[in-house]
Amino acid sequence: MNRKEKKIGNPGKLKEKYLARNLRKQGFSYKEIIQKVEVSKSTVSQWCRDIELSEKEIQRLCKKRKAGGLKGSIKGAKIQQRLRIENTNFLMREGIKEIGKLNRRENLIAGAMLFASEGTKRDGSVDFANSDPRIISFMMKWLIEVCNVPKEKIKAKLYIHENLDEYGAREFWSNLINLPLYQFNKSYIAKNNVDRIRKNIHPYGVLTLRVYDSKLHRKIMGWIQGILFQWFPGSSAVEHAAVERQLPEEIPDEKVGEFKRT
Repeated sequence: MNRKEKKIGNPGKLKEKYLARNLRKQGFSYKEIIQKVEVSKSTVSQWCRDIELSEKEIQRLCKKRKAGGLKGSIKGAKIQQRLRIENTNFLMREGIKEIGKLNRRENLIAGAMLFASEGTKRDGSVDFANSDPRIISFMMKWLIEVCNVPKEKIKAKLYIHENLDEYGAREFWSNLINLPLYQFNKSYIAKNNVDRIRKNIHPYGVLTLRVYDSKLHRKIMGWIQGILFQWFPGSSAVEHAAVERQLPEEIPDEKVGEFKRT
């Protein structure tokens, strides 16, 4: 047989070879071809390696590869997201288990540290503000059950933006903490800043719980300092200064009678 007439490949698969070459000329990838022709990728490569693709066909292959890569990236991201959610849920369950049931002293400490973060530091009244219904509910119970504040002594004030439903929000908080609306002070309606895009929008605004009791406020400040002293022992000038800033200014003797008259 003449060298030029020598056939390459398995002569029994001429039909498959013809189909593979035809698909390749149309711009199909090797992966797409072996899905239609039951031969190995190496065989398809051998059959089609001499075929030059047009610019249009090359662009099609590039687009397919990018789409495949994007699909793979999305799939990988979905797997990572699922693993992250599972891990987060596991750690959340572990955290809840580690805390367990709190006794009165532990509730006192928990509430004091929440107050250290979100409570008012000025002397005169106990004010605590937050937008999280769970935290507000906790602090409401904390004031009543730990601080022994009668419910009728607790006031509430709503801070809400003008484009939100003030009356609906007041009803929400009133029902949540079982506090009648007549114990709510006048709401503060905040004007919207058109130049600012707010990322966190609280549909029920921010609620402040208020108790007009300077003695209780000073005791809470003492609880907070007592906790902090556990981590920063000693009596440094900085710690004394922190305590002093929470205490009211002394009233001059000549003013005492004036205050009593008012």
